[in-house]
Amino acid sequence: MKNKIFSIALSFTVLFSLIITSCSSDGDVSSKSDAKILLREEKPVISAENLELLKQQALREYLALNLNEALFEPRANLQSVYDKLLPYERENLSSLNLPVILGSDYNADYFNKLNEFLAFSARIANSELFYRDSSIQSRERTIGDILLFVLENGYQATVSSCGPGYAPCVRTAERNHKIRMQQATLTAVISTAISFGAGGPGATAGWVIAMIYSGIQYDSDMQDCWESNGC
Repeated sequence: MKNKIFSIALSFTVLFSLIITSCSSDGDVSSKSDAKILLREEKPVISAENLELLKQQALREYLALNLNEALFEPRANLQSVYDKLLPYERENLSSLNLPVILGSDYNADYFNKLNEFLAFSARIANSELFYRDSSIQSRERTIGDILLFVLENGYQATVSSCGPGYAPCVRTAERNHKIRMQQATLTAVISTAISFGAGGPGATAGWVIAMIYSGIQYDSDMQDCWESNGC
């Protein structure tokens, strides 16, 4: 299992670097002084009042969409789905015939919920609560903060009474899973907006593969928590 997770992590690292490269801006900051100038000239993208409002709106919508099962307790054979989708990582997700590719591993509800989460994240990025003159790229940090806020406050795993180290272990595994999903989804939203605009064709299958990878790692980490504490 550990070897399989290692190979997954390696593939995910390559995949994630490709996605990030696709949305990097032209030109590099040539010196520390240039970086300081850029930092000093950075403009706010949303008021403090609207930021709090957007966080609470996003959390309410997330809970109403019932996405937790797909993100944290999916009824899918994630390893098999990952293996079958990996060859299509650069293909546009909407162009793939998933029932044919995945066969008996296809779970329509699971993929519908993943797509809902991506669409939900895109709505946050395009919210009218941001300043109108702010670009999607300039909103990236704030969008990421909101996504993590939603995931942190929208789900917590049930922790049984086990060894003293079990609860902290579970919380760490859960936190890491949320951060991976936030990073993958943020990258997908930003890179799609840059490449295609708000009405573009959507994310590549690489985003789904990244989400599935995180789910596999989360399952492995949770199992380790269980076994290492004699549960």
